Amino acid sequence: MHKNCIIGFYDLNQDGCLGKRKTKTAACKLGTVNNTREVLKEIVGFKVENNEIYTFSSQLDNCVKEQCQTLLENCDGNWSKFTEANNFKTKKLDFSWRQEDNLLKIELEIESPKQKGLIYTAVRYVFILNNTR
Repeated sequence: MHKNCIIGFYDLNQDGCLGKRKTKTAACKLGTVNNTREVLKEIVGFKVENNEIYTFSSQLDNCVKEQCQTLLENCDGNWSKFTEANNFKTKKLDFSWRQEDNLLKIELEIESPKQKGLIYTAVRYVFILNNTR
C-alpha cells in the first residue's frame, strides 16, 4: 500500500461482481476473465499530489486478474482533481494498516490558505470486511 494513495474495489450495486453483470443471471467471470461491464463505477481511489486530493478516474471497462492486481498495487492511471489548493491545502492524507488486511487507518490534515495556522485534522478507522488477496 502506498502511504498517500489508495485504490480499491467496492460492490456498489451489491451483485457480488466487480462491475455490472451483463444480464441478471450472467456470471461475474468466465474462467479468469471478468465478465462484467462498467468496472470503473466500482473502483474508488484517492491520492494527494501538490497539496490537493485527486480521485481515480482512468478509463477502464474491463479488468482481468493481473490488470486488477496491478491497479491495486500502484498509483498510476488517470486521476481527477477533487480539491483545489486555493480552498484548502491537504497537508496529509495517509493510509496505513492497523491490522493487516482488516483495519485501515486514514489520517487527514488540511490547512486554510486564507487563515495561516488554521489546521483541521481527522483520523478514521475503516474495517475491511471482505478483503481477499
